[in-house]
Amino acid sequence: MNLVVLAVSLFIALVVCQEIGYRLGRKRIKAMSDAFEGFGAIEGAVFGLFGLLLSLSFFGAPSRLDARCQLIVNEANAIASAYMRVDLLPSVAQPEVRRLFRRYVDERVRISEIQ
Repeated sequence: MNLVVLAVSLFIALVVCQEIGYRLGRKRIKAMSDAFEGFGAIEGAVFGLFGLLLSLSFFGAPSRLDARCQLIVNEANAIASAYMRVDLLPSVAQPEVRRLFRRYVDERVRISEIQ
């Protein structure tokens, strides 16, 4: 399924559900004088769940950063070792291969700056 269609349909469903909840809430407030009684416990539970979700997202951030740094180091080491192996090529081919390596590294740096 196309992601745009899925995103739009989810957005429409959320708006419809919000409108239904709003209308049901208005009916409840008109029908009951103590409509807000017990709302503090629900509000506390929702904020507690949001706090848990936020803490879990911060909990995983350092490990993701470490993994990304390790990938960058591994890529830099691979490029450096491949560049040193250019010396094993015939001397006629070395300048062109070195030029291509420099071009590759420049492009790789440009791509990483965009992200």
